Amino acid sequence: MVDILDLVSQNAHTIGTGLRHTNSALDIVGKLKTLARKSKATPDPELESLVTSLANEVADAKLANLALKEQLIELKEAILNADNAQSKLGRYELCETPGGYTVYRLKEAHTNEEPLHYACPYCYADGRISILQGGLDFKQCFVCKTEPHFFFKPKRGPITFV
Repeated sequence: MVDILDLVSQNAHTIGTGLRHTNSALDIVGKLKTLARKSKATPDPELESLVTSLANEVADAKLANLALKEQLIELKEAILNADNAQSKLGRYELCETPGGYTVYRLKEAHTNEEPLHYACPYCYADGRISILQGGLDFKQCFVCKTEPHFFFKPKRGPITFV
C-alpha cells in the first residue's frame, strides 16, 4: 500500500524550492521599489538587472508551482488508488475451509453482485484479490502459484483400529 507520508517527504525539496523562488521574487520587488523611487528618467543598469532577475525568479517560481501541482495530482491519485484497493479488500472475510485452510471468502452481502468465491490469502496480504480456482476438493491460486493447494474437502477423522 502507498505510504502518503513518504511521498510527501520525498517531495519536500520541490516545495522548499518553490517557496525560495517566491521569496526571492518578493525581495527583488522590494529592491525595485526602492530603486524606482531614487531613479530619474534615465535607465539605470542596476534597475534593469533587477528587472531581469525578477523575471527569472518569477519564471522559476512558476515552474516550481507547476511541479508542485503535478505532485499533488500524483498524491491524490495514490490516495484514491489506496482507497479503492481497501474498498475491494473490505468485501472479503477470513474463513476456514472444511479442509482446515484459511482463505478469504466474498462476504454474503456482496453475493448479489457476483457469485460466491474464495480469494488467495497470500495475494490478499499483498493488497490484491486473486480468485482461487479448482474443483470441490481443492482450489489453487494461479497468480502466486502457492503450494500446497487449499483443500476444501473435509478432513478425515482419525483412523481407528478394531
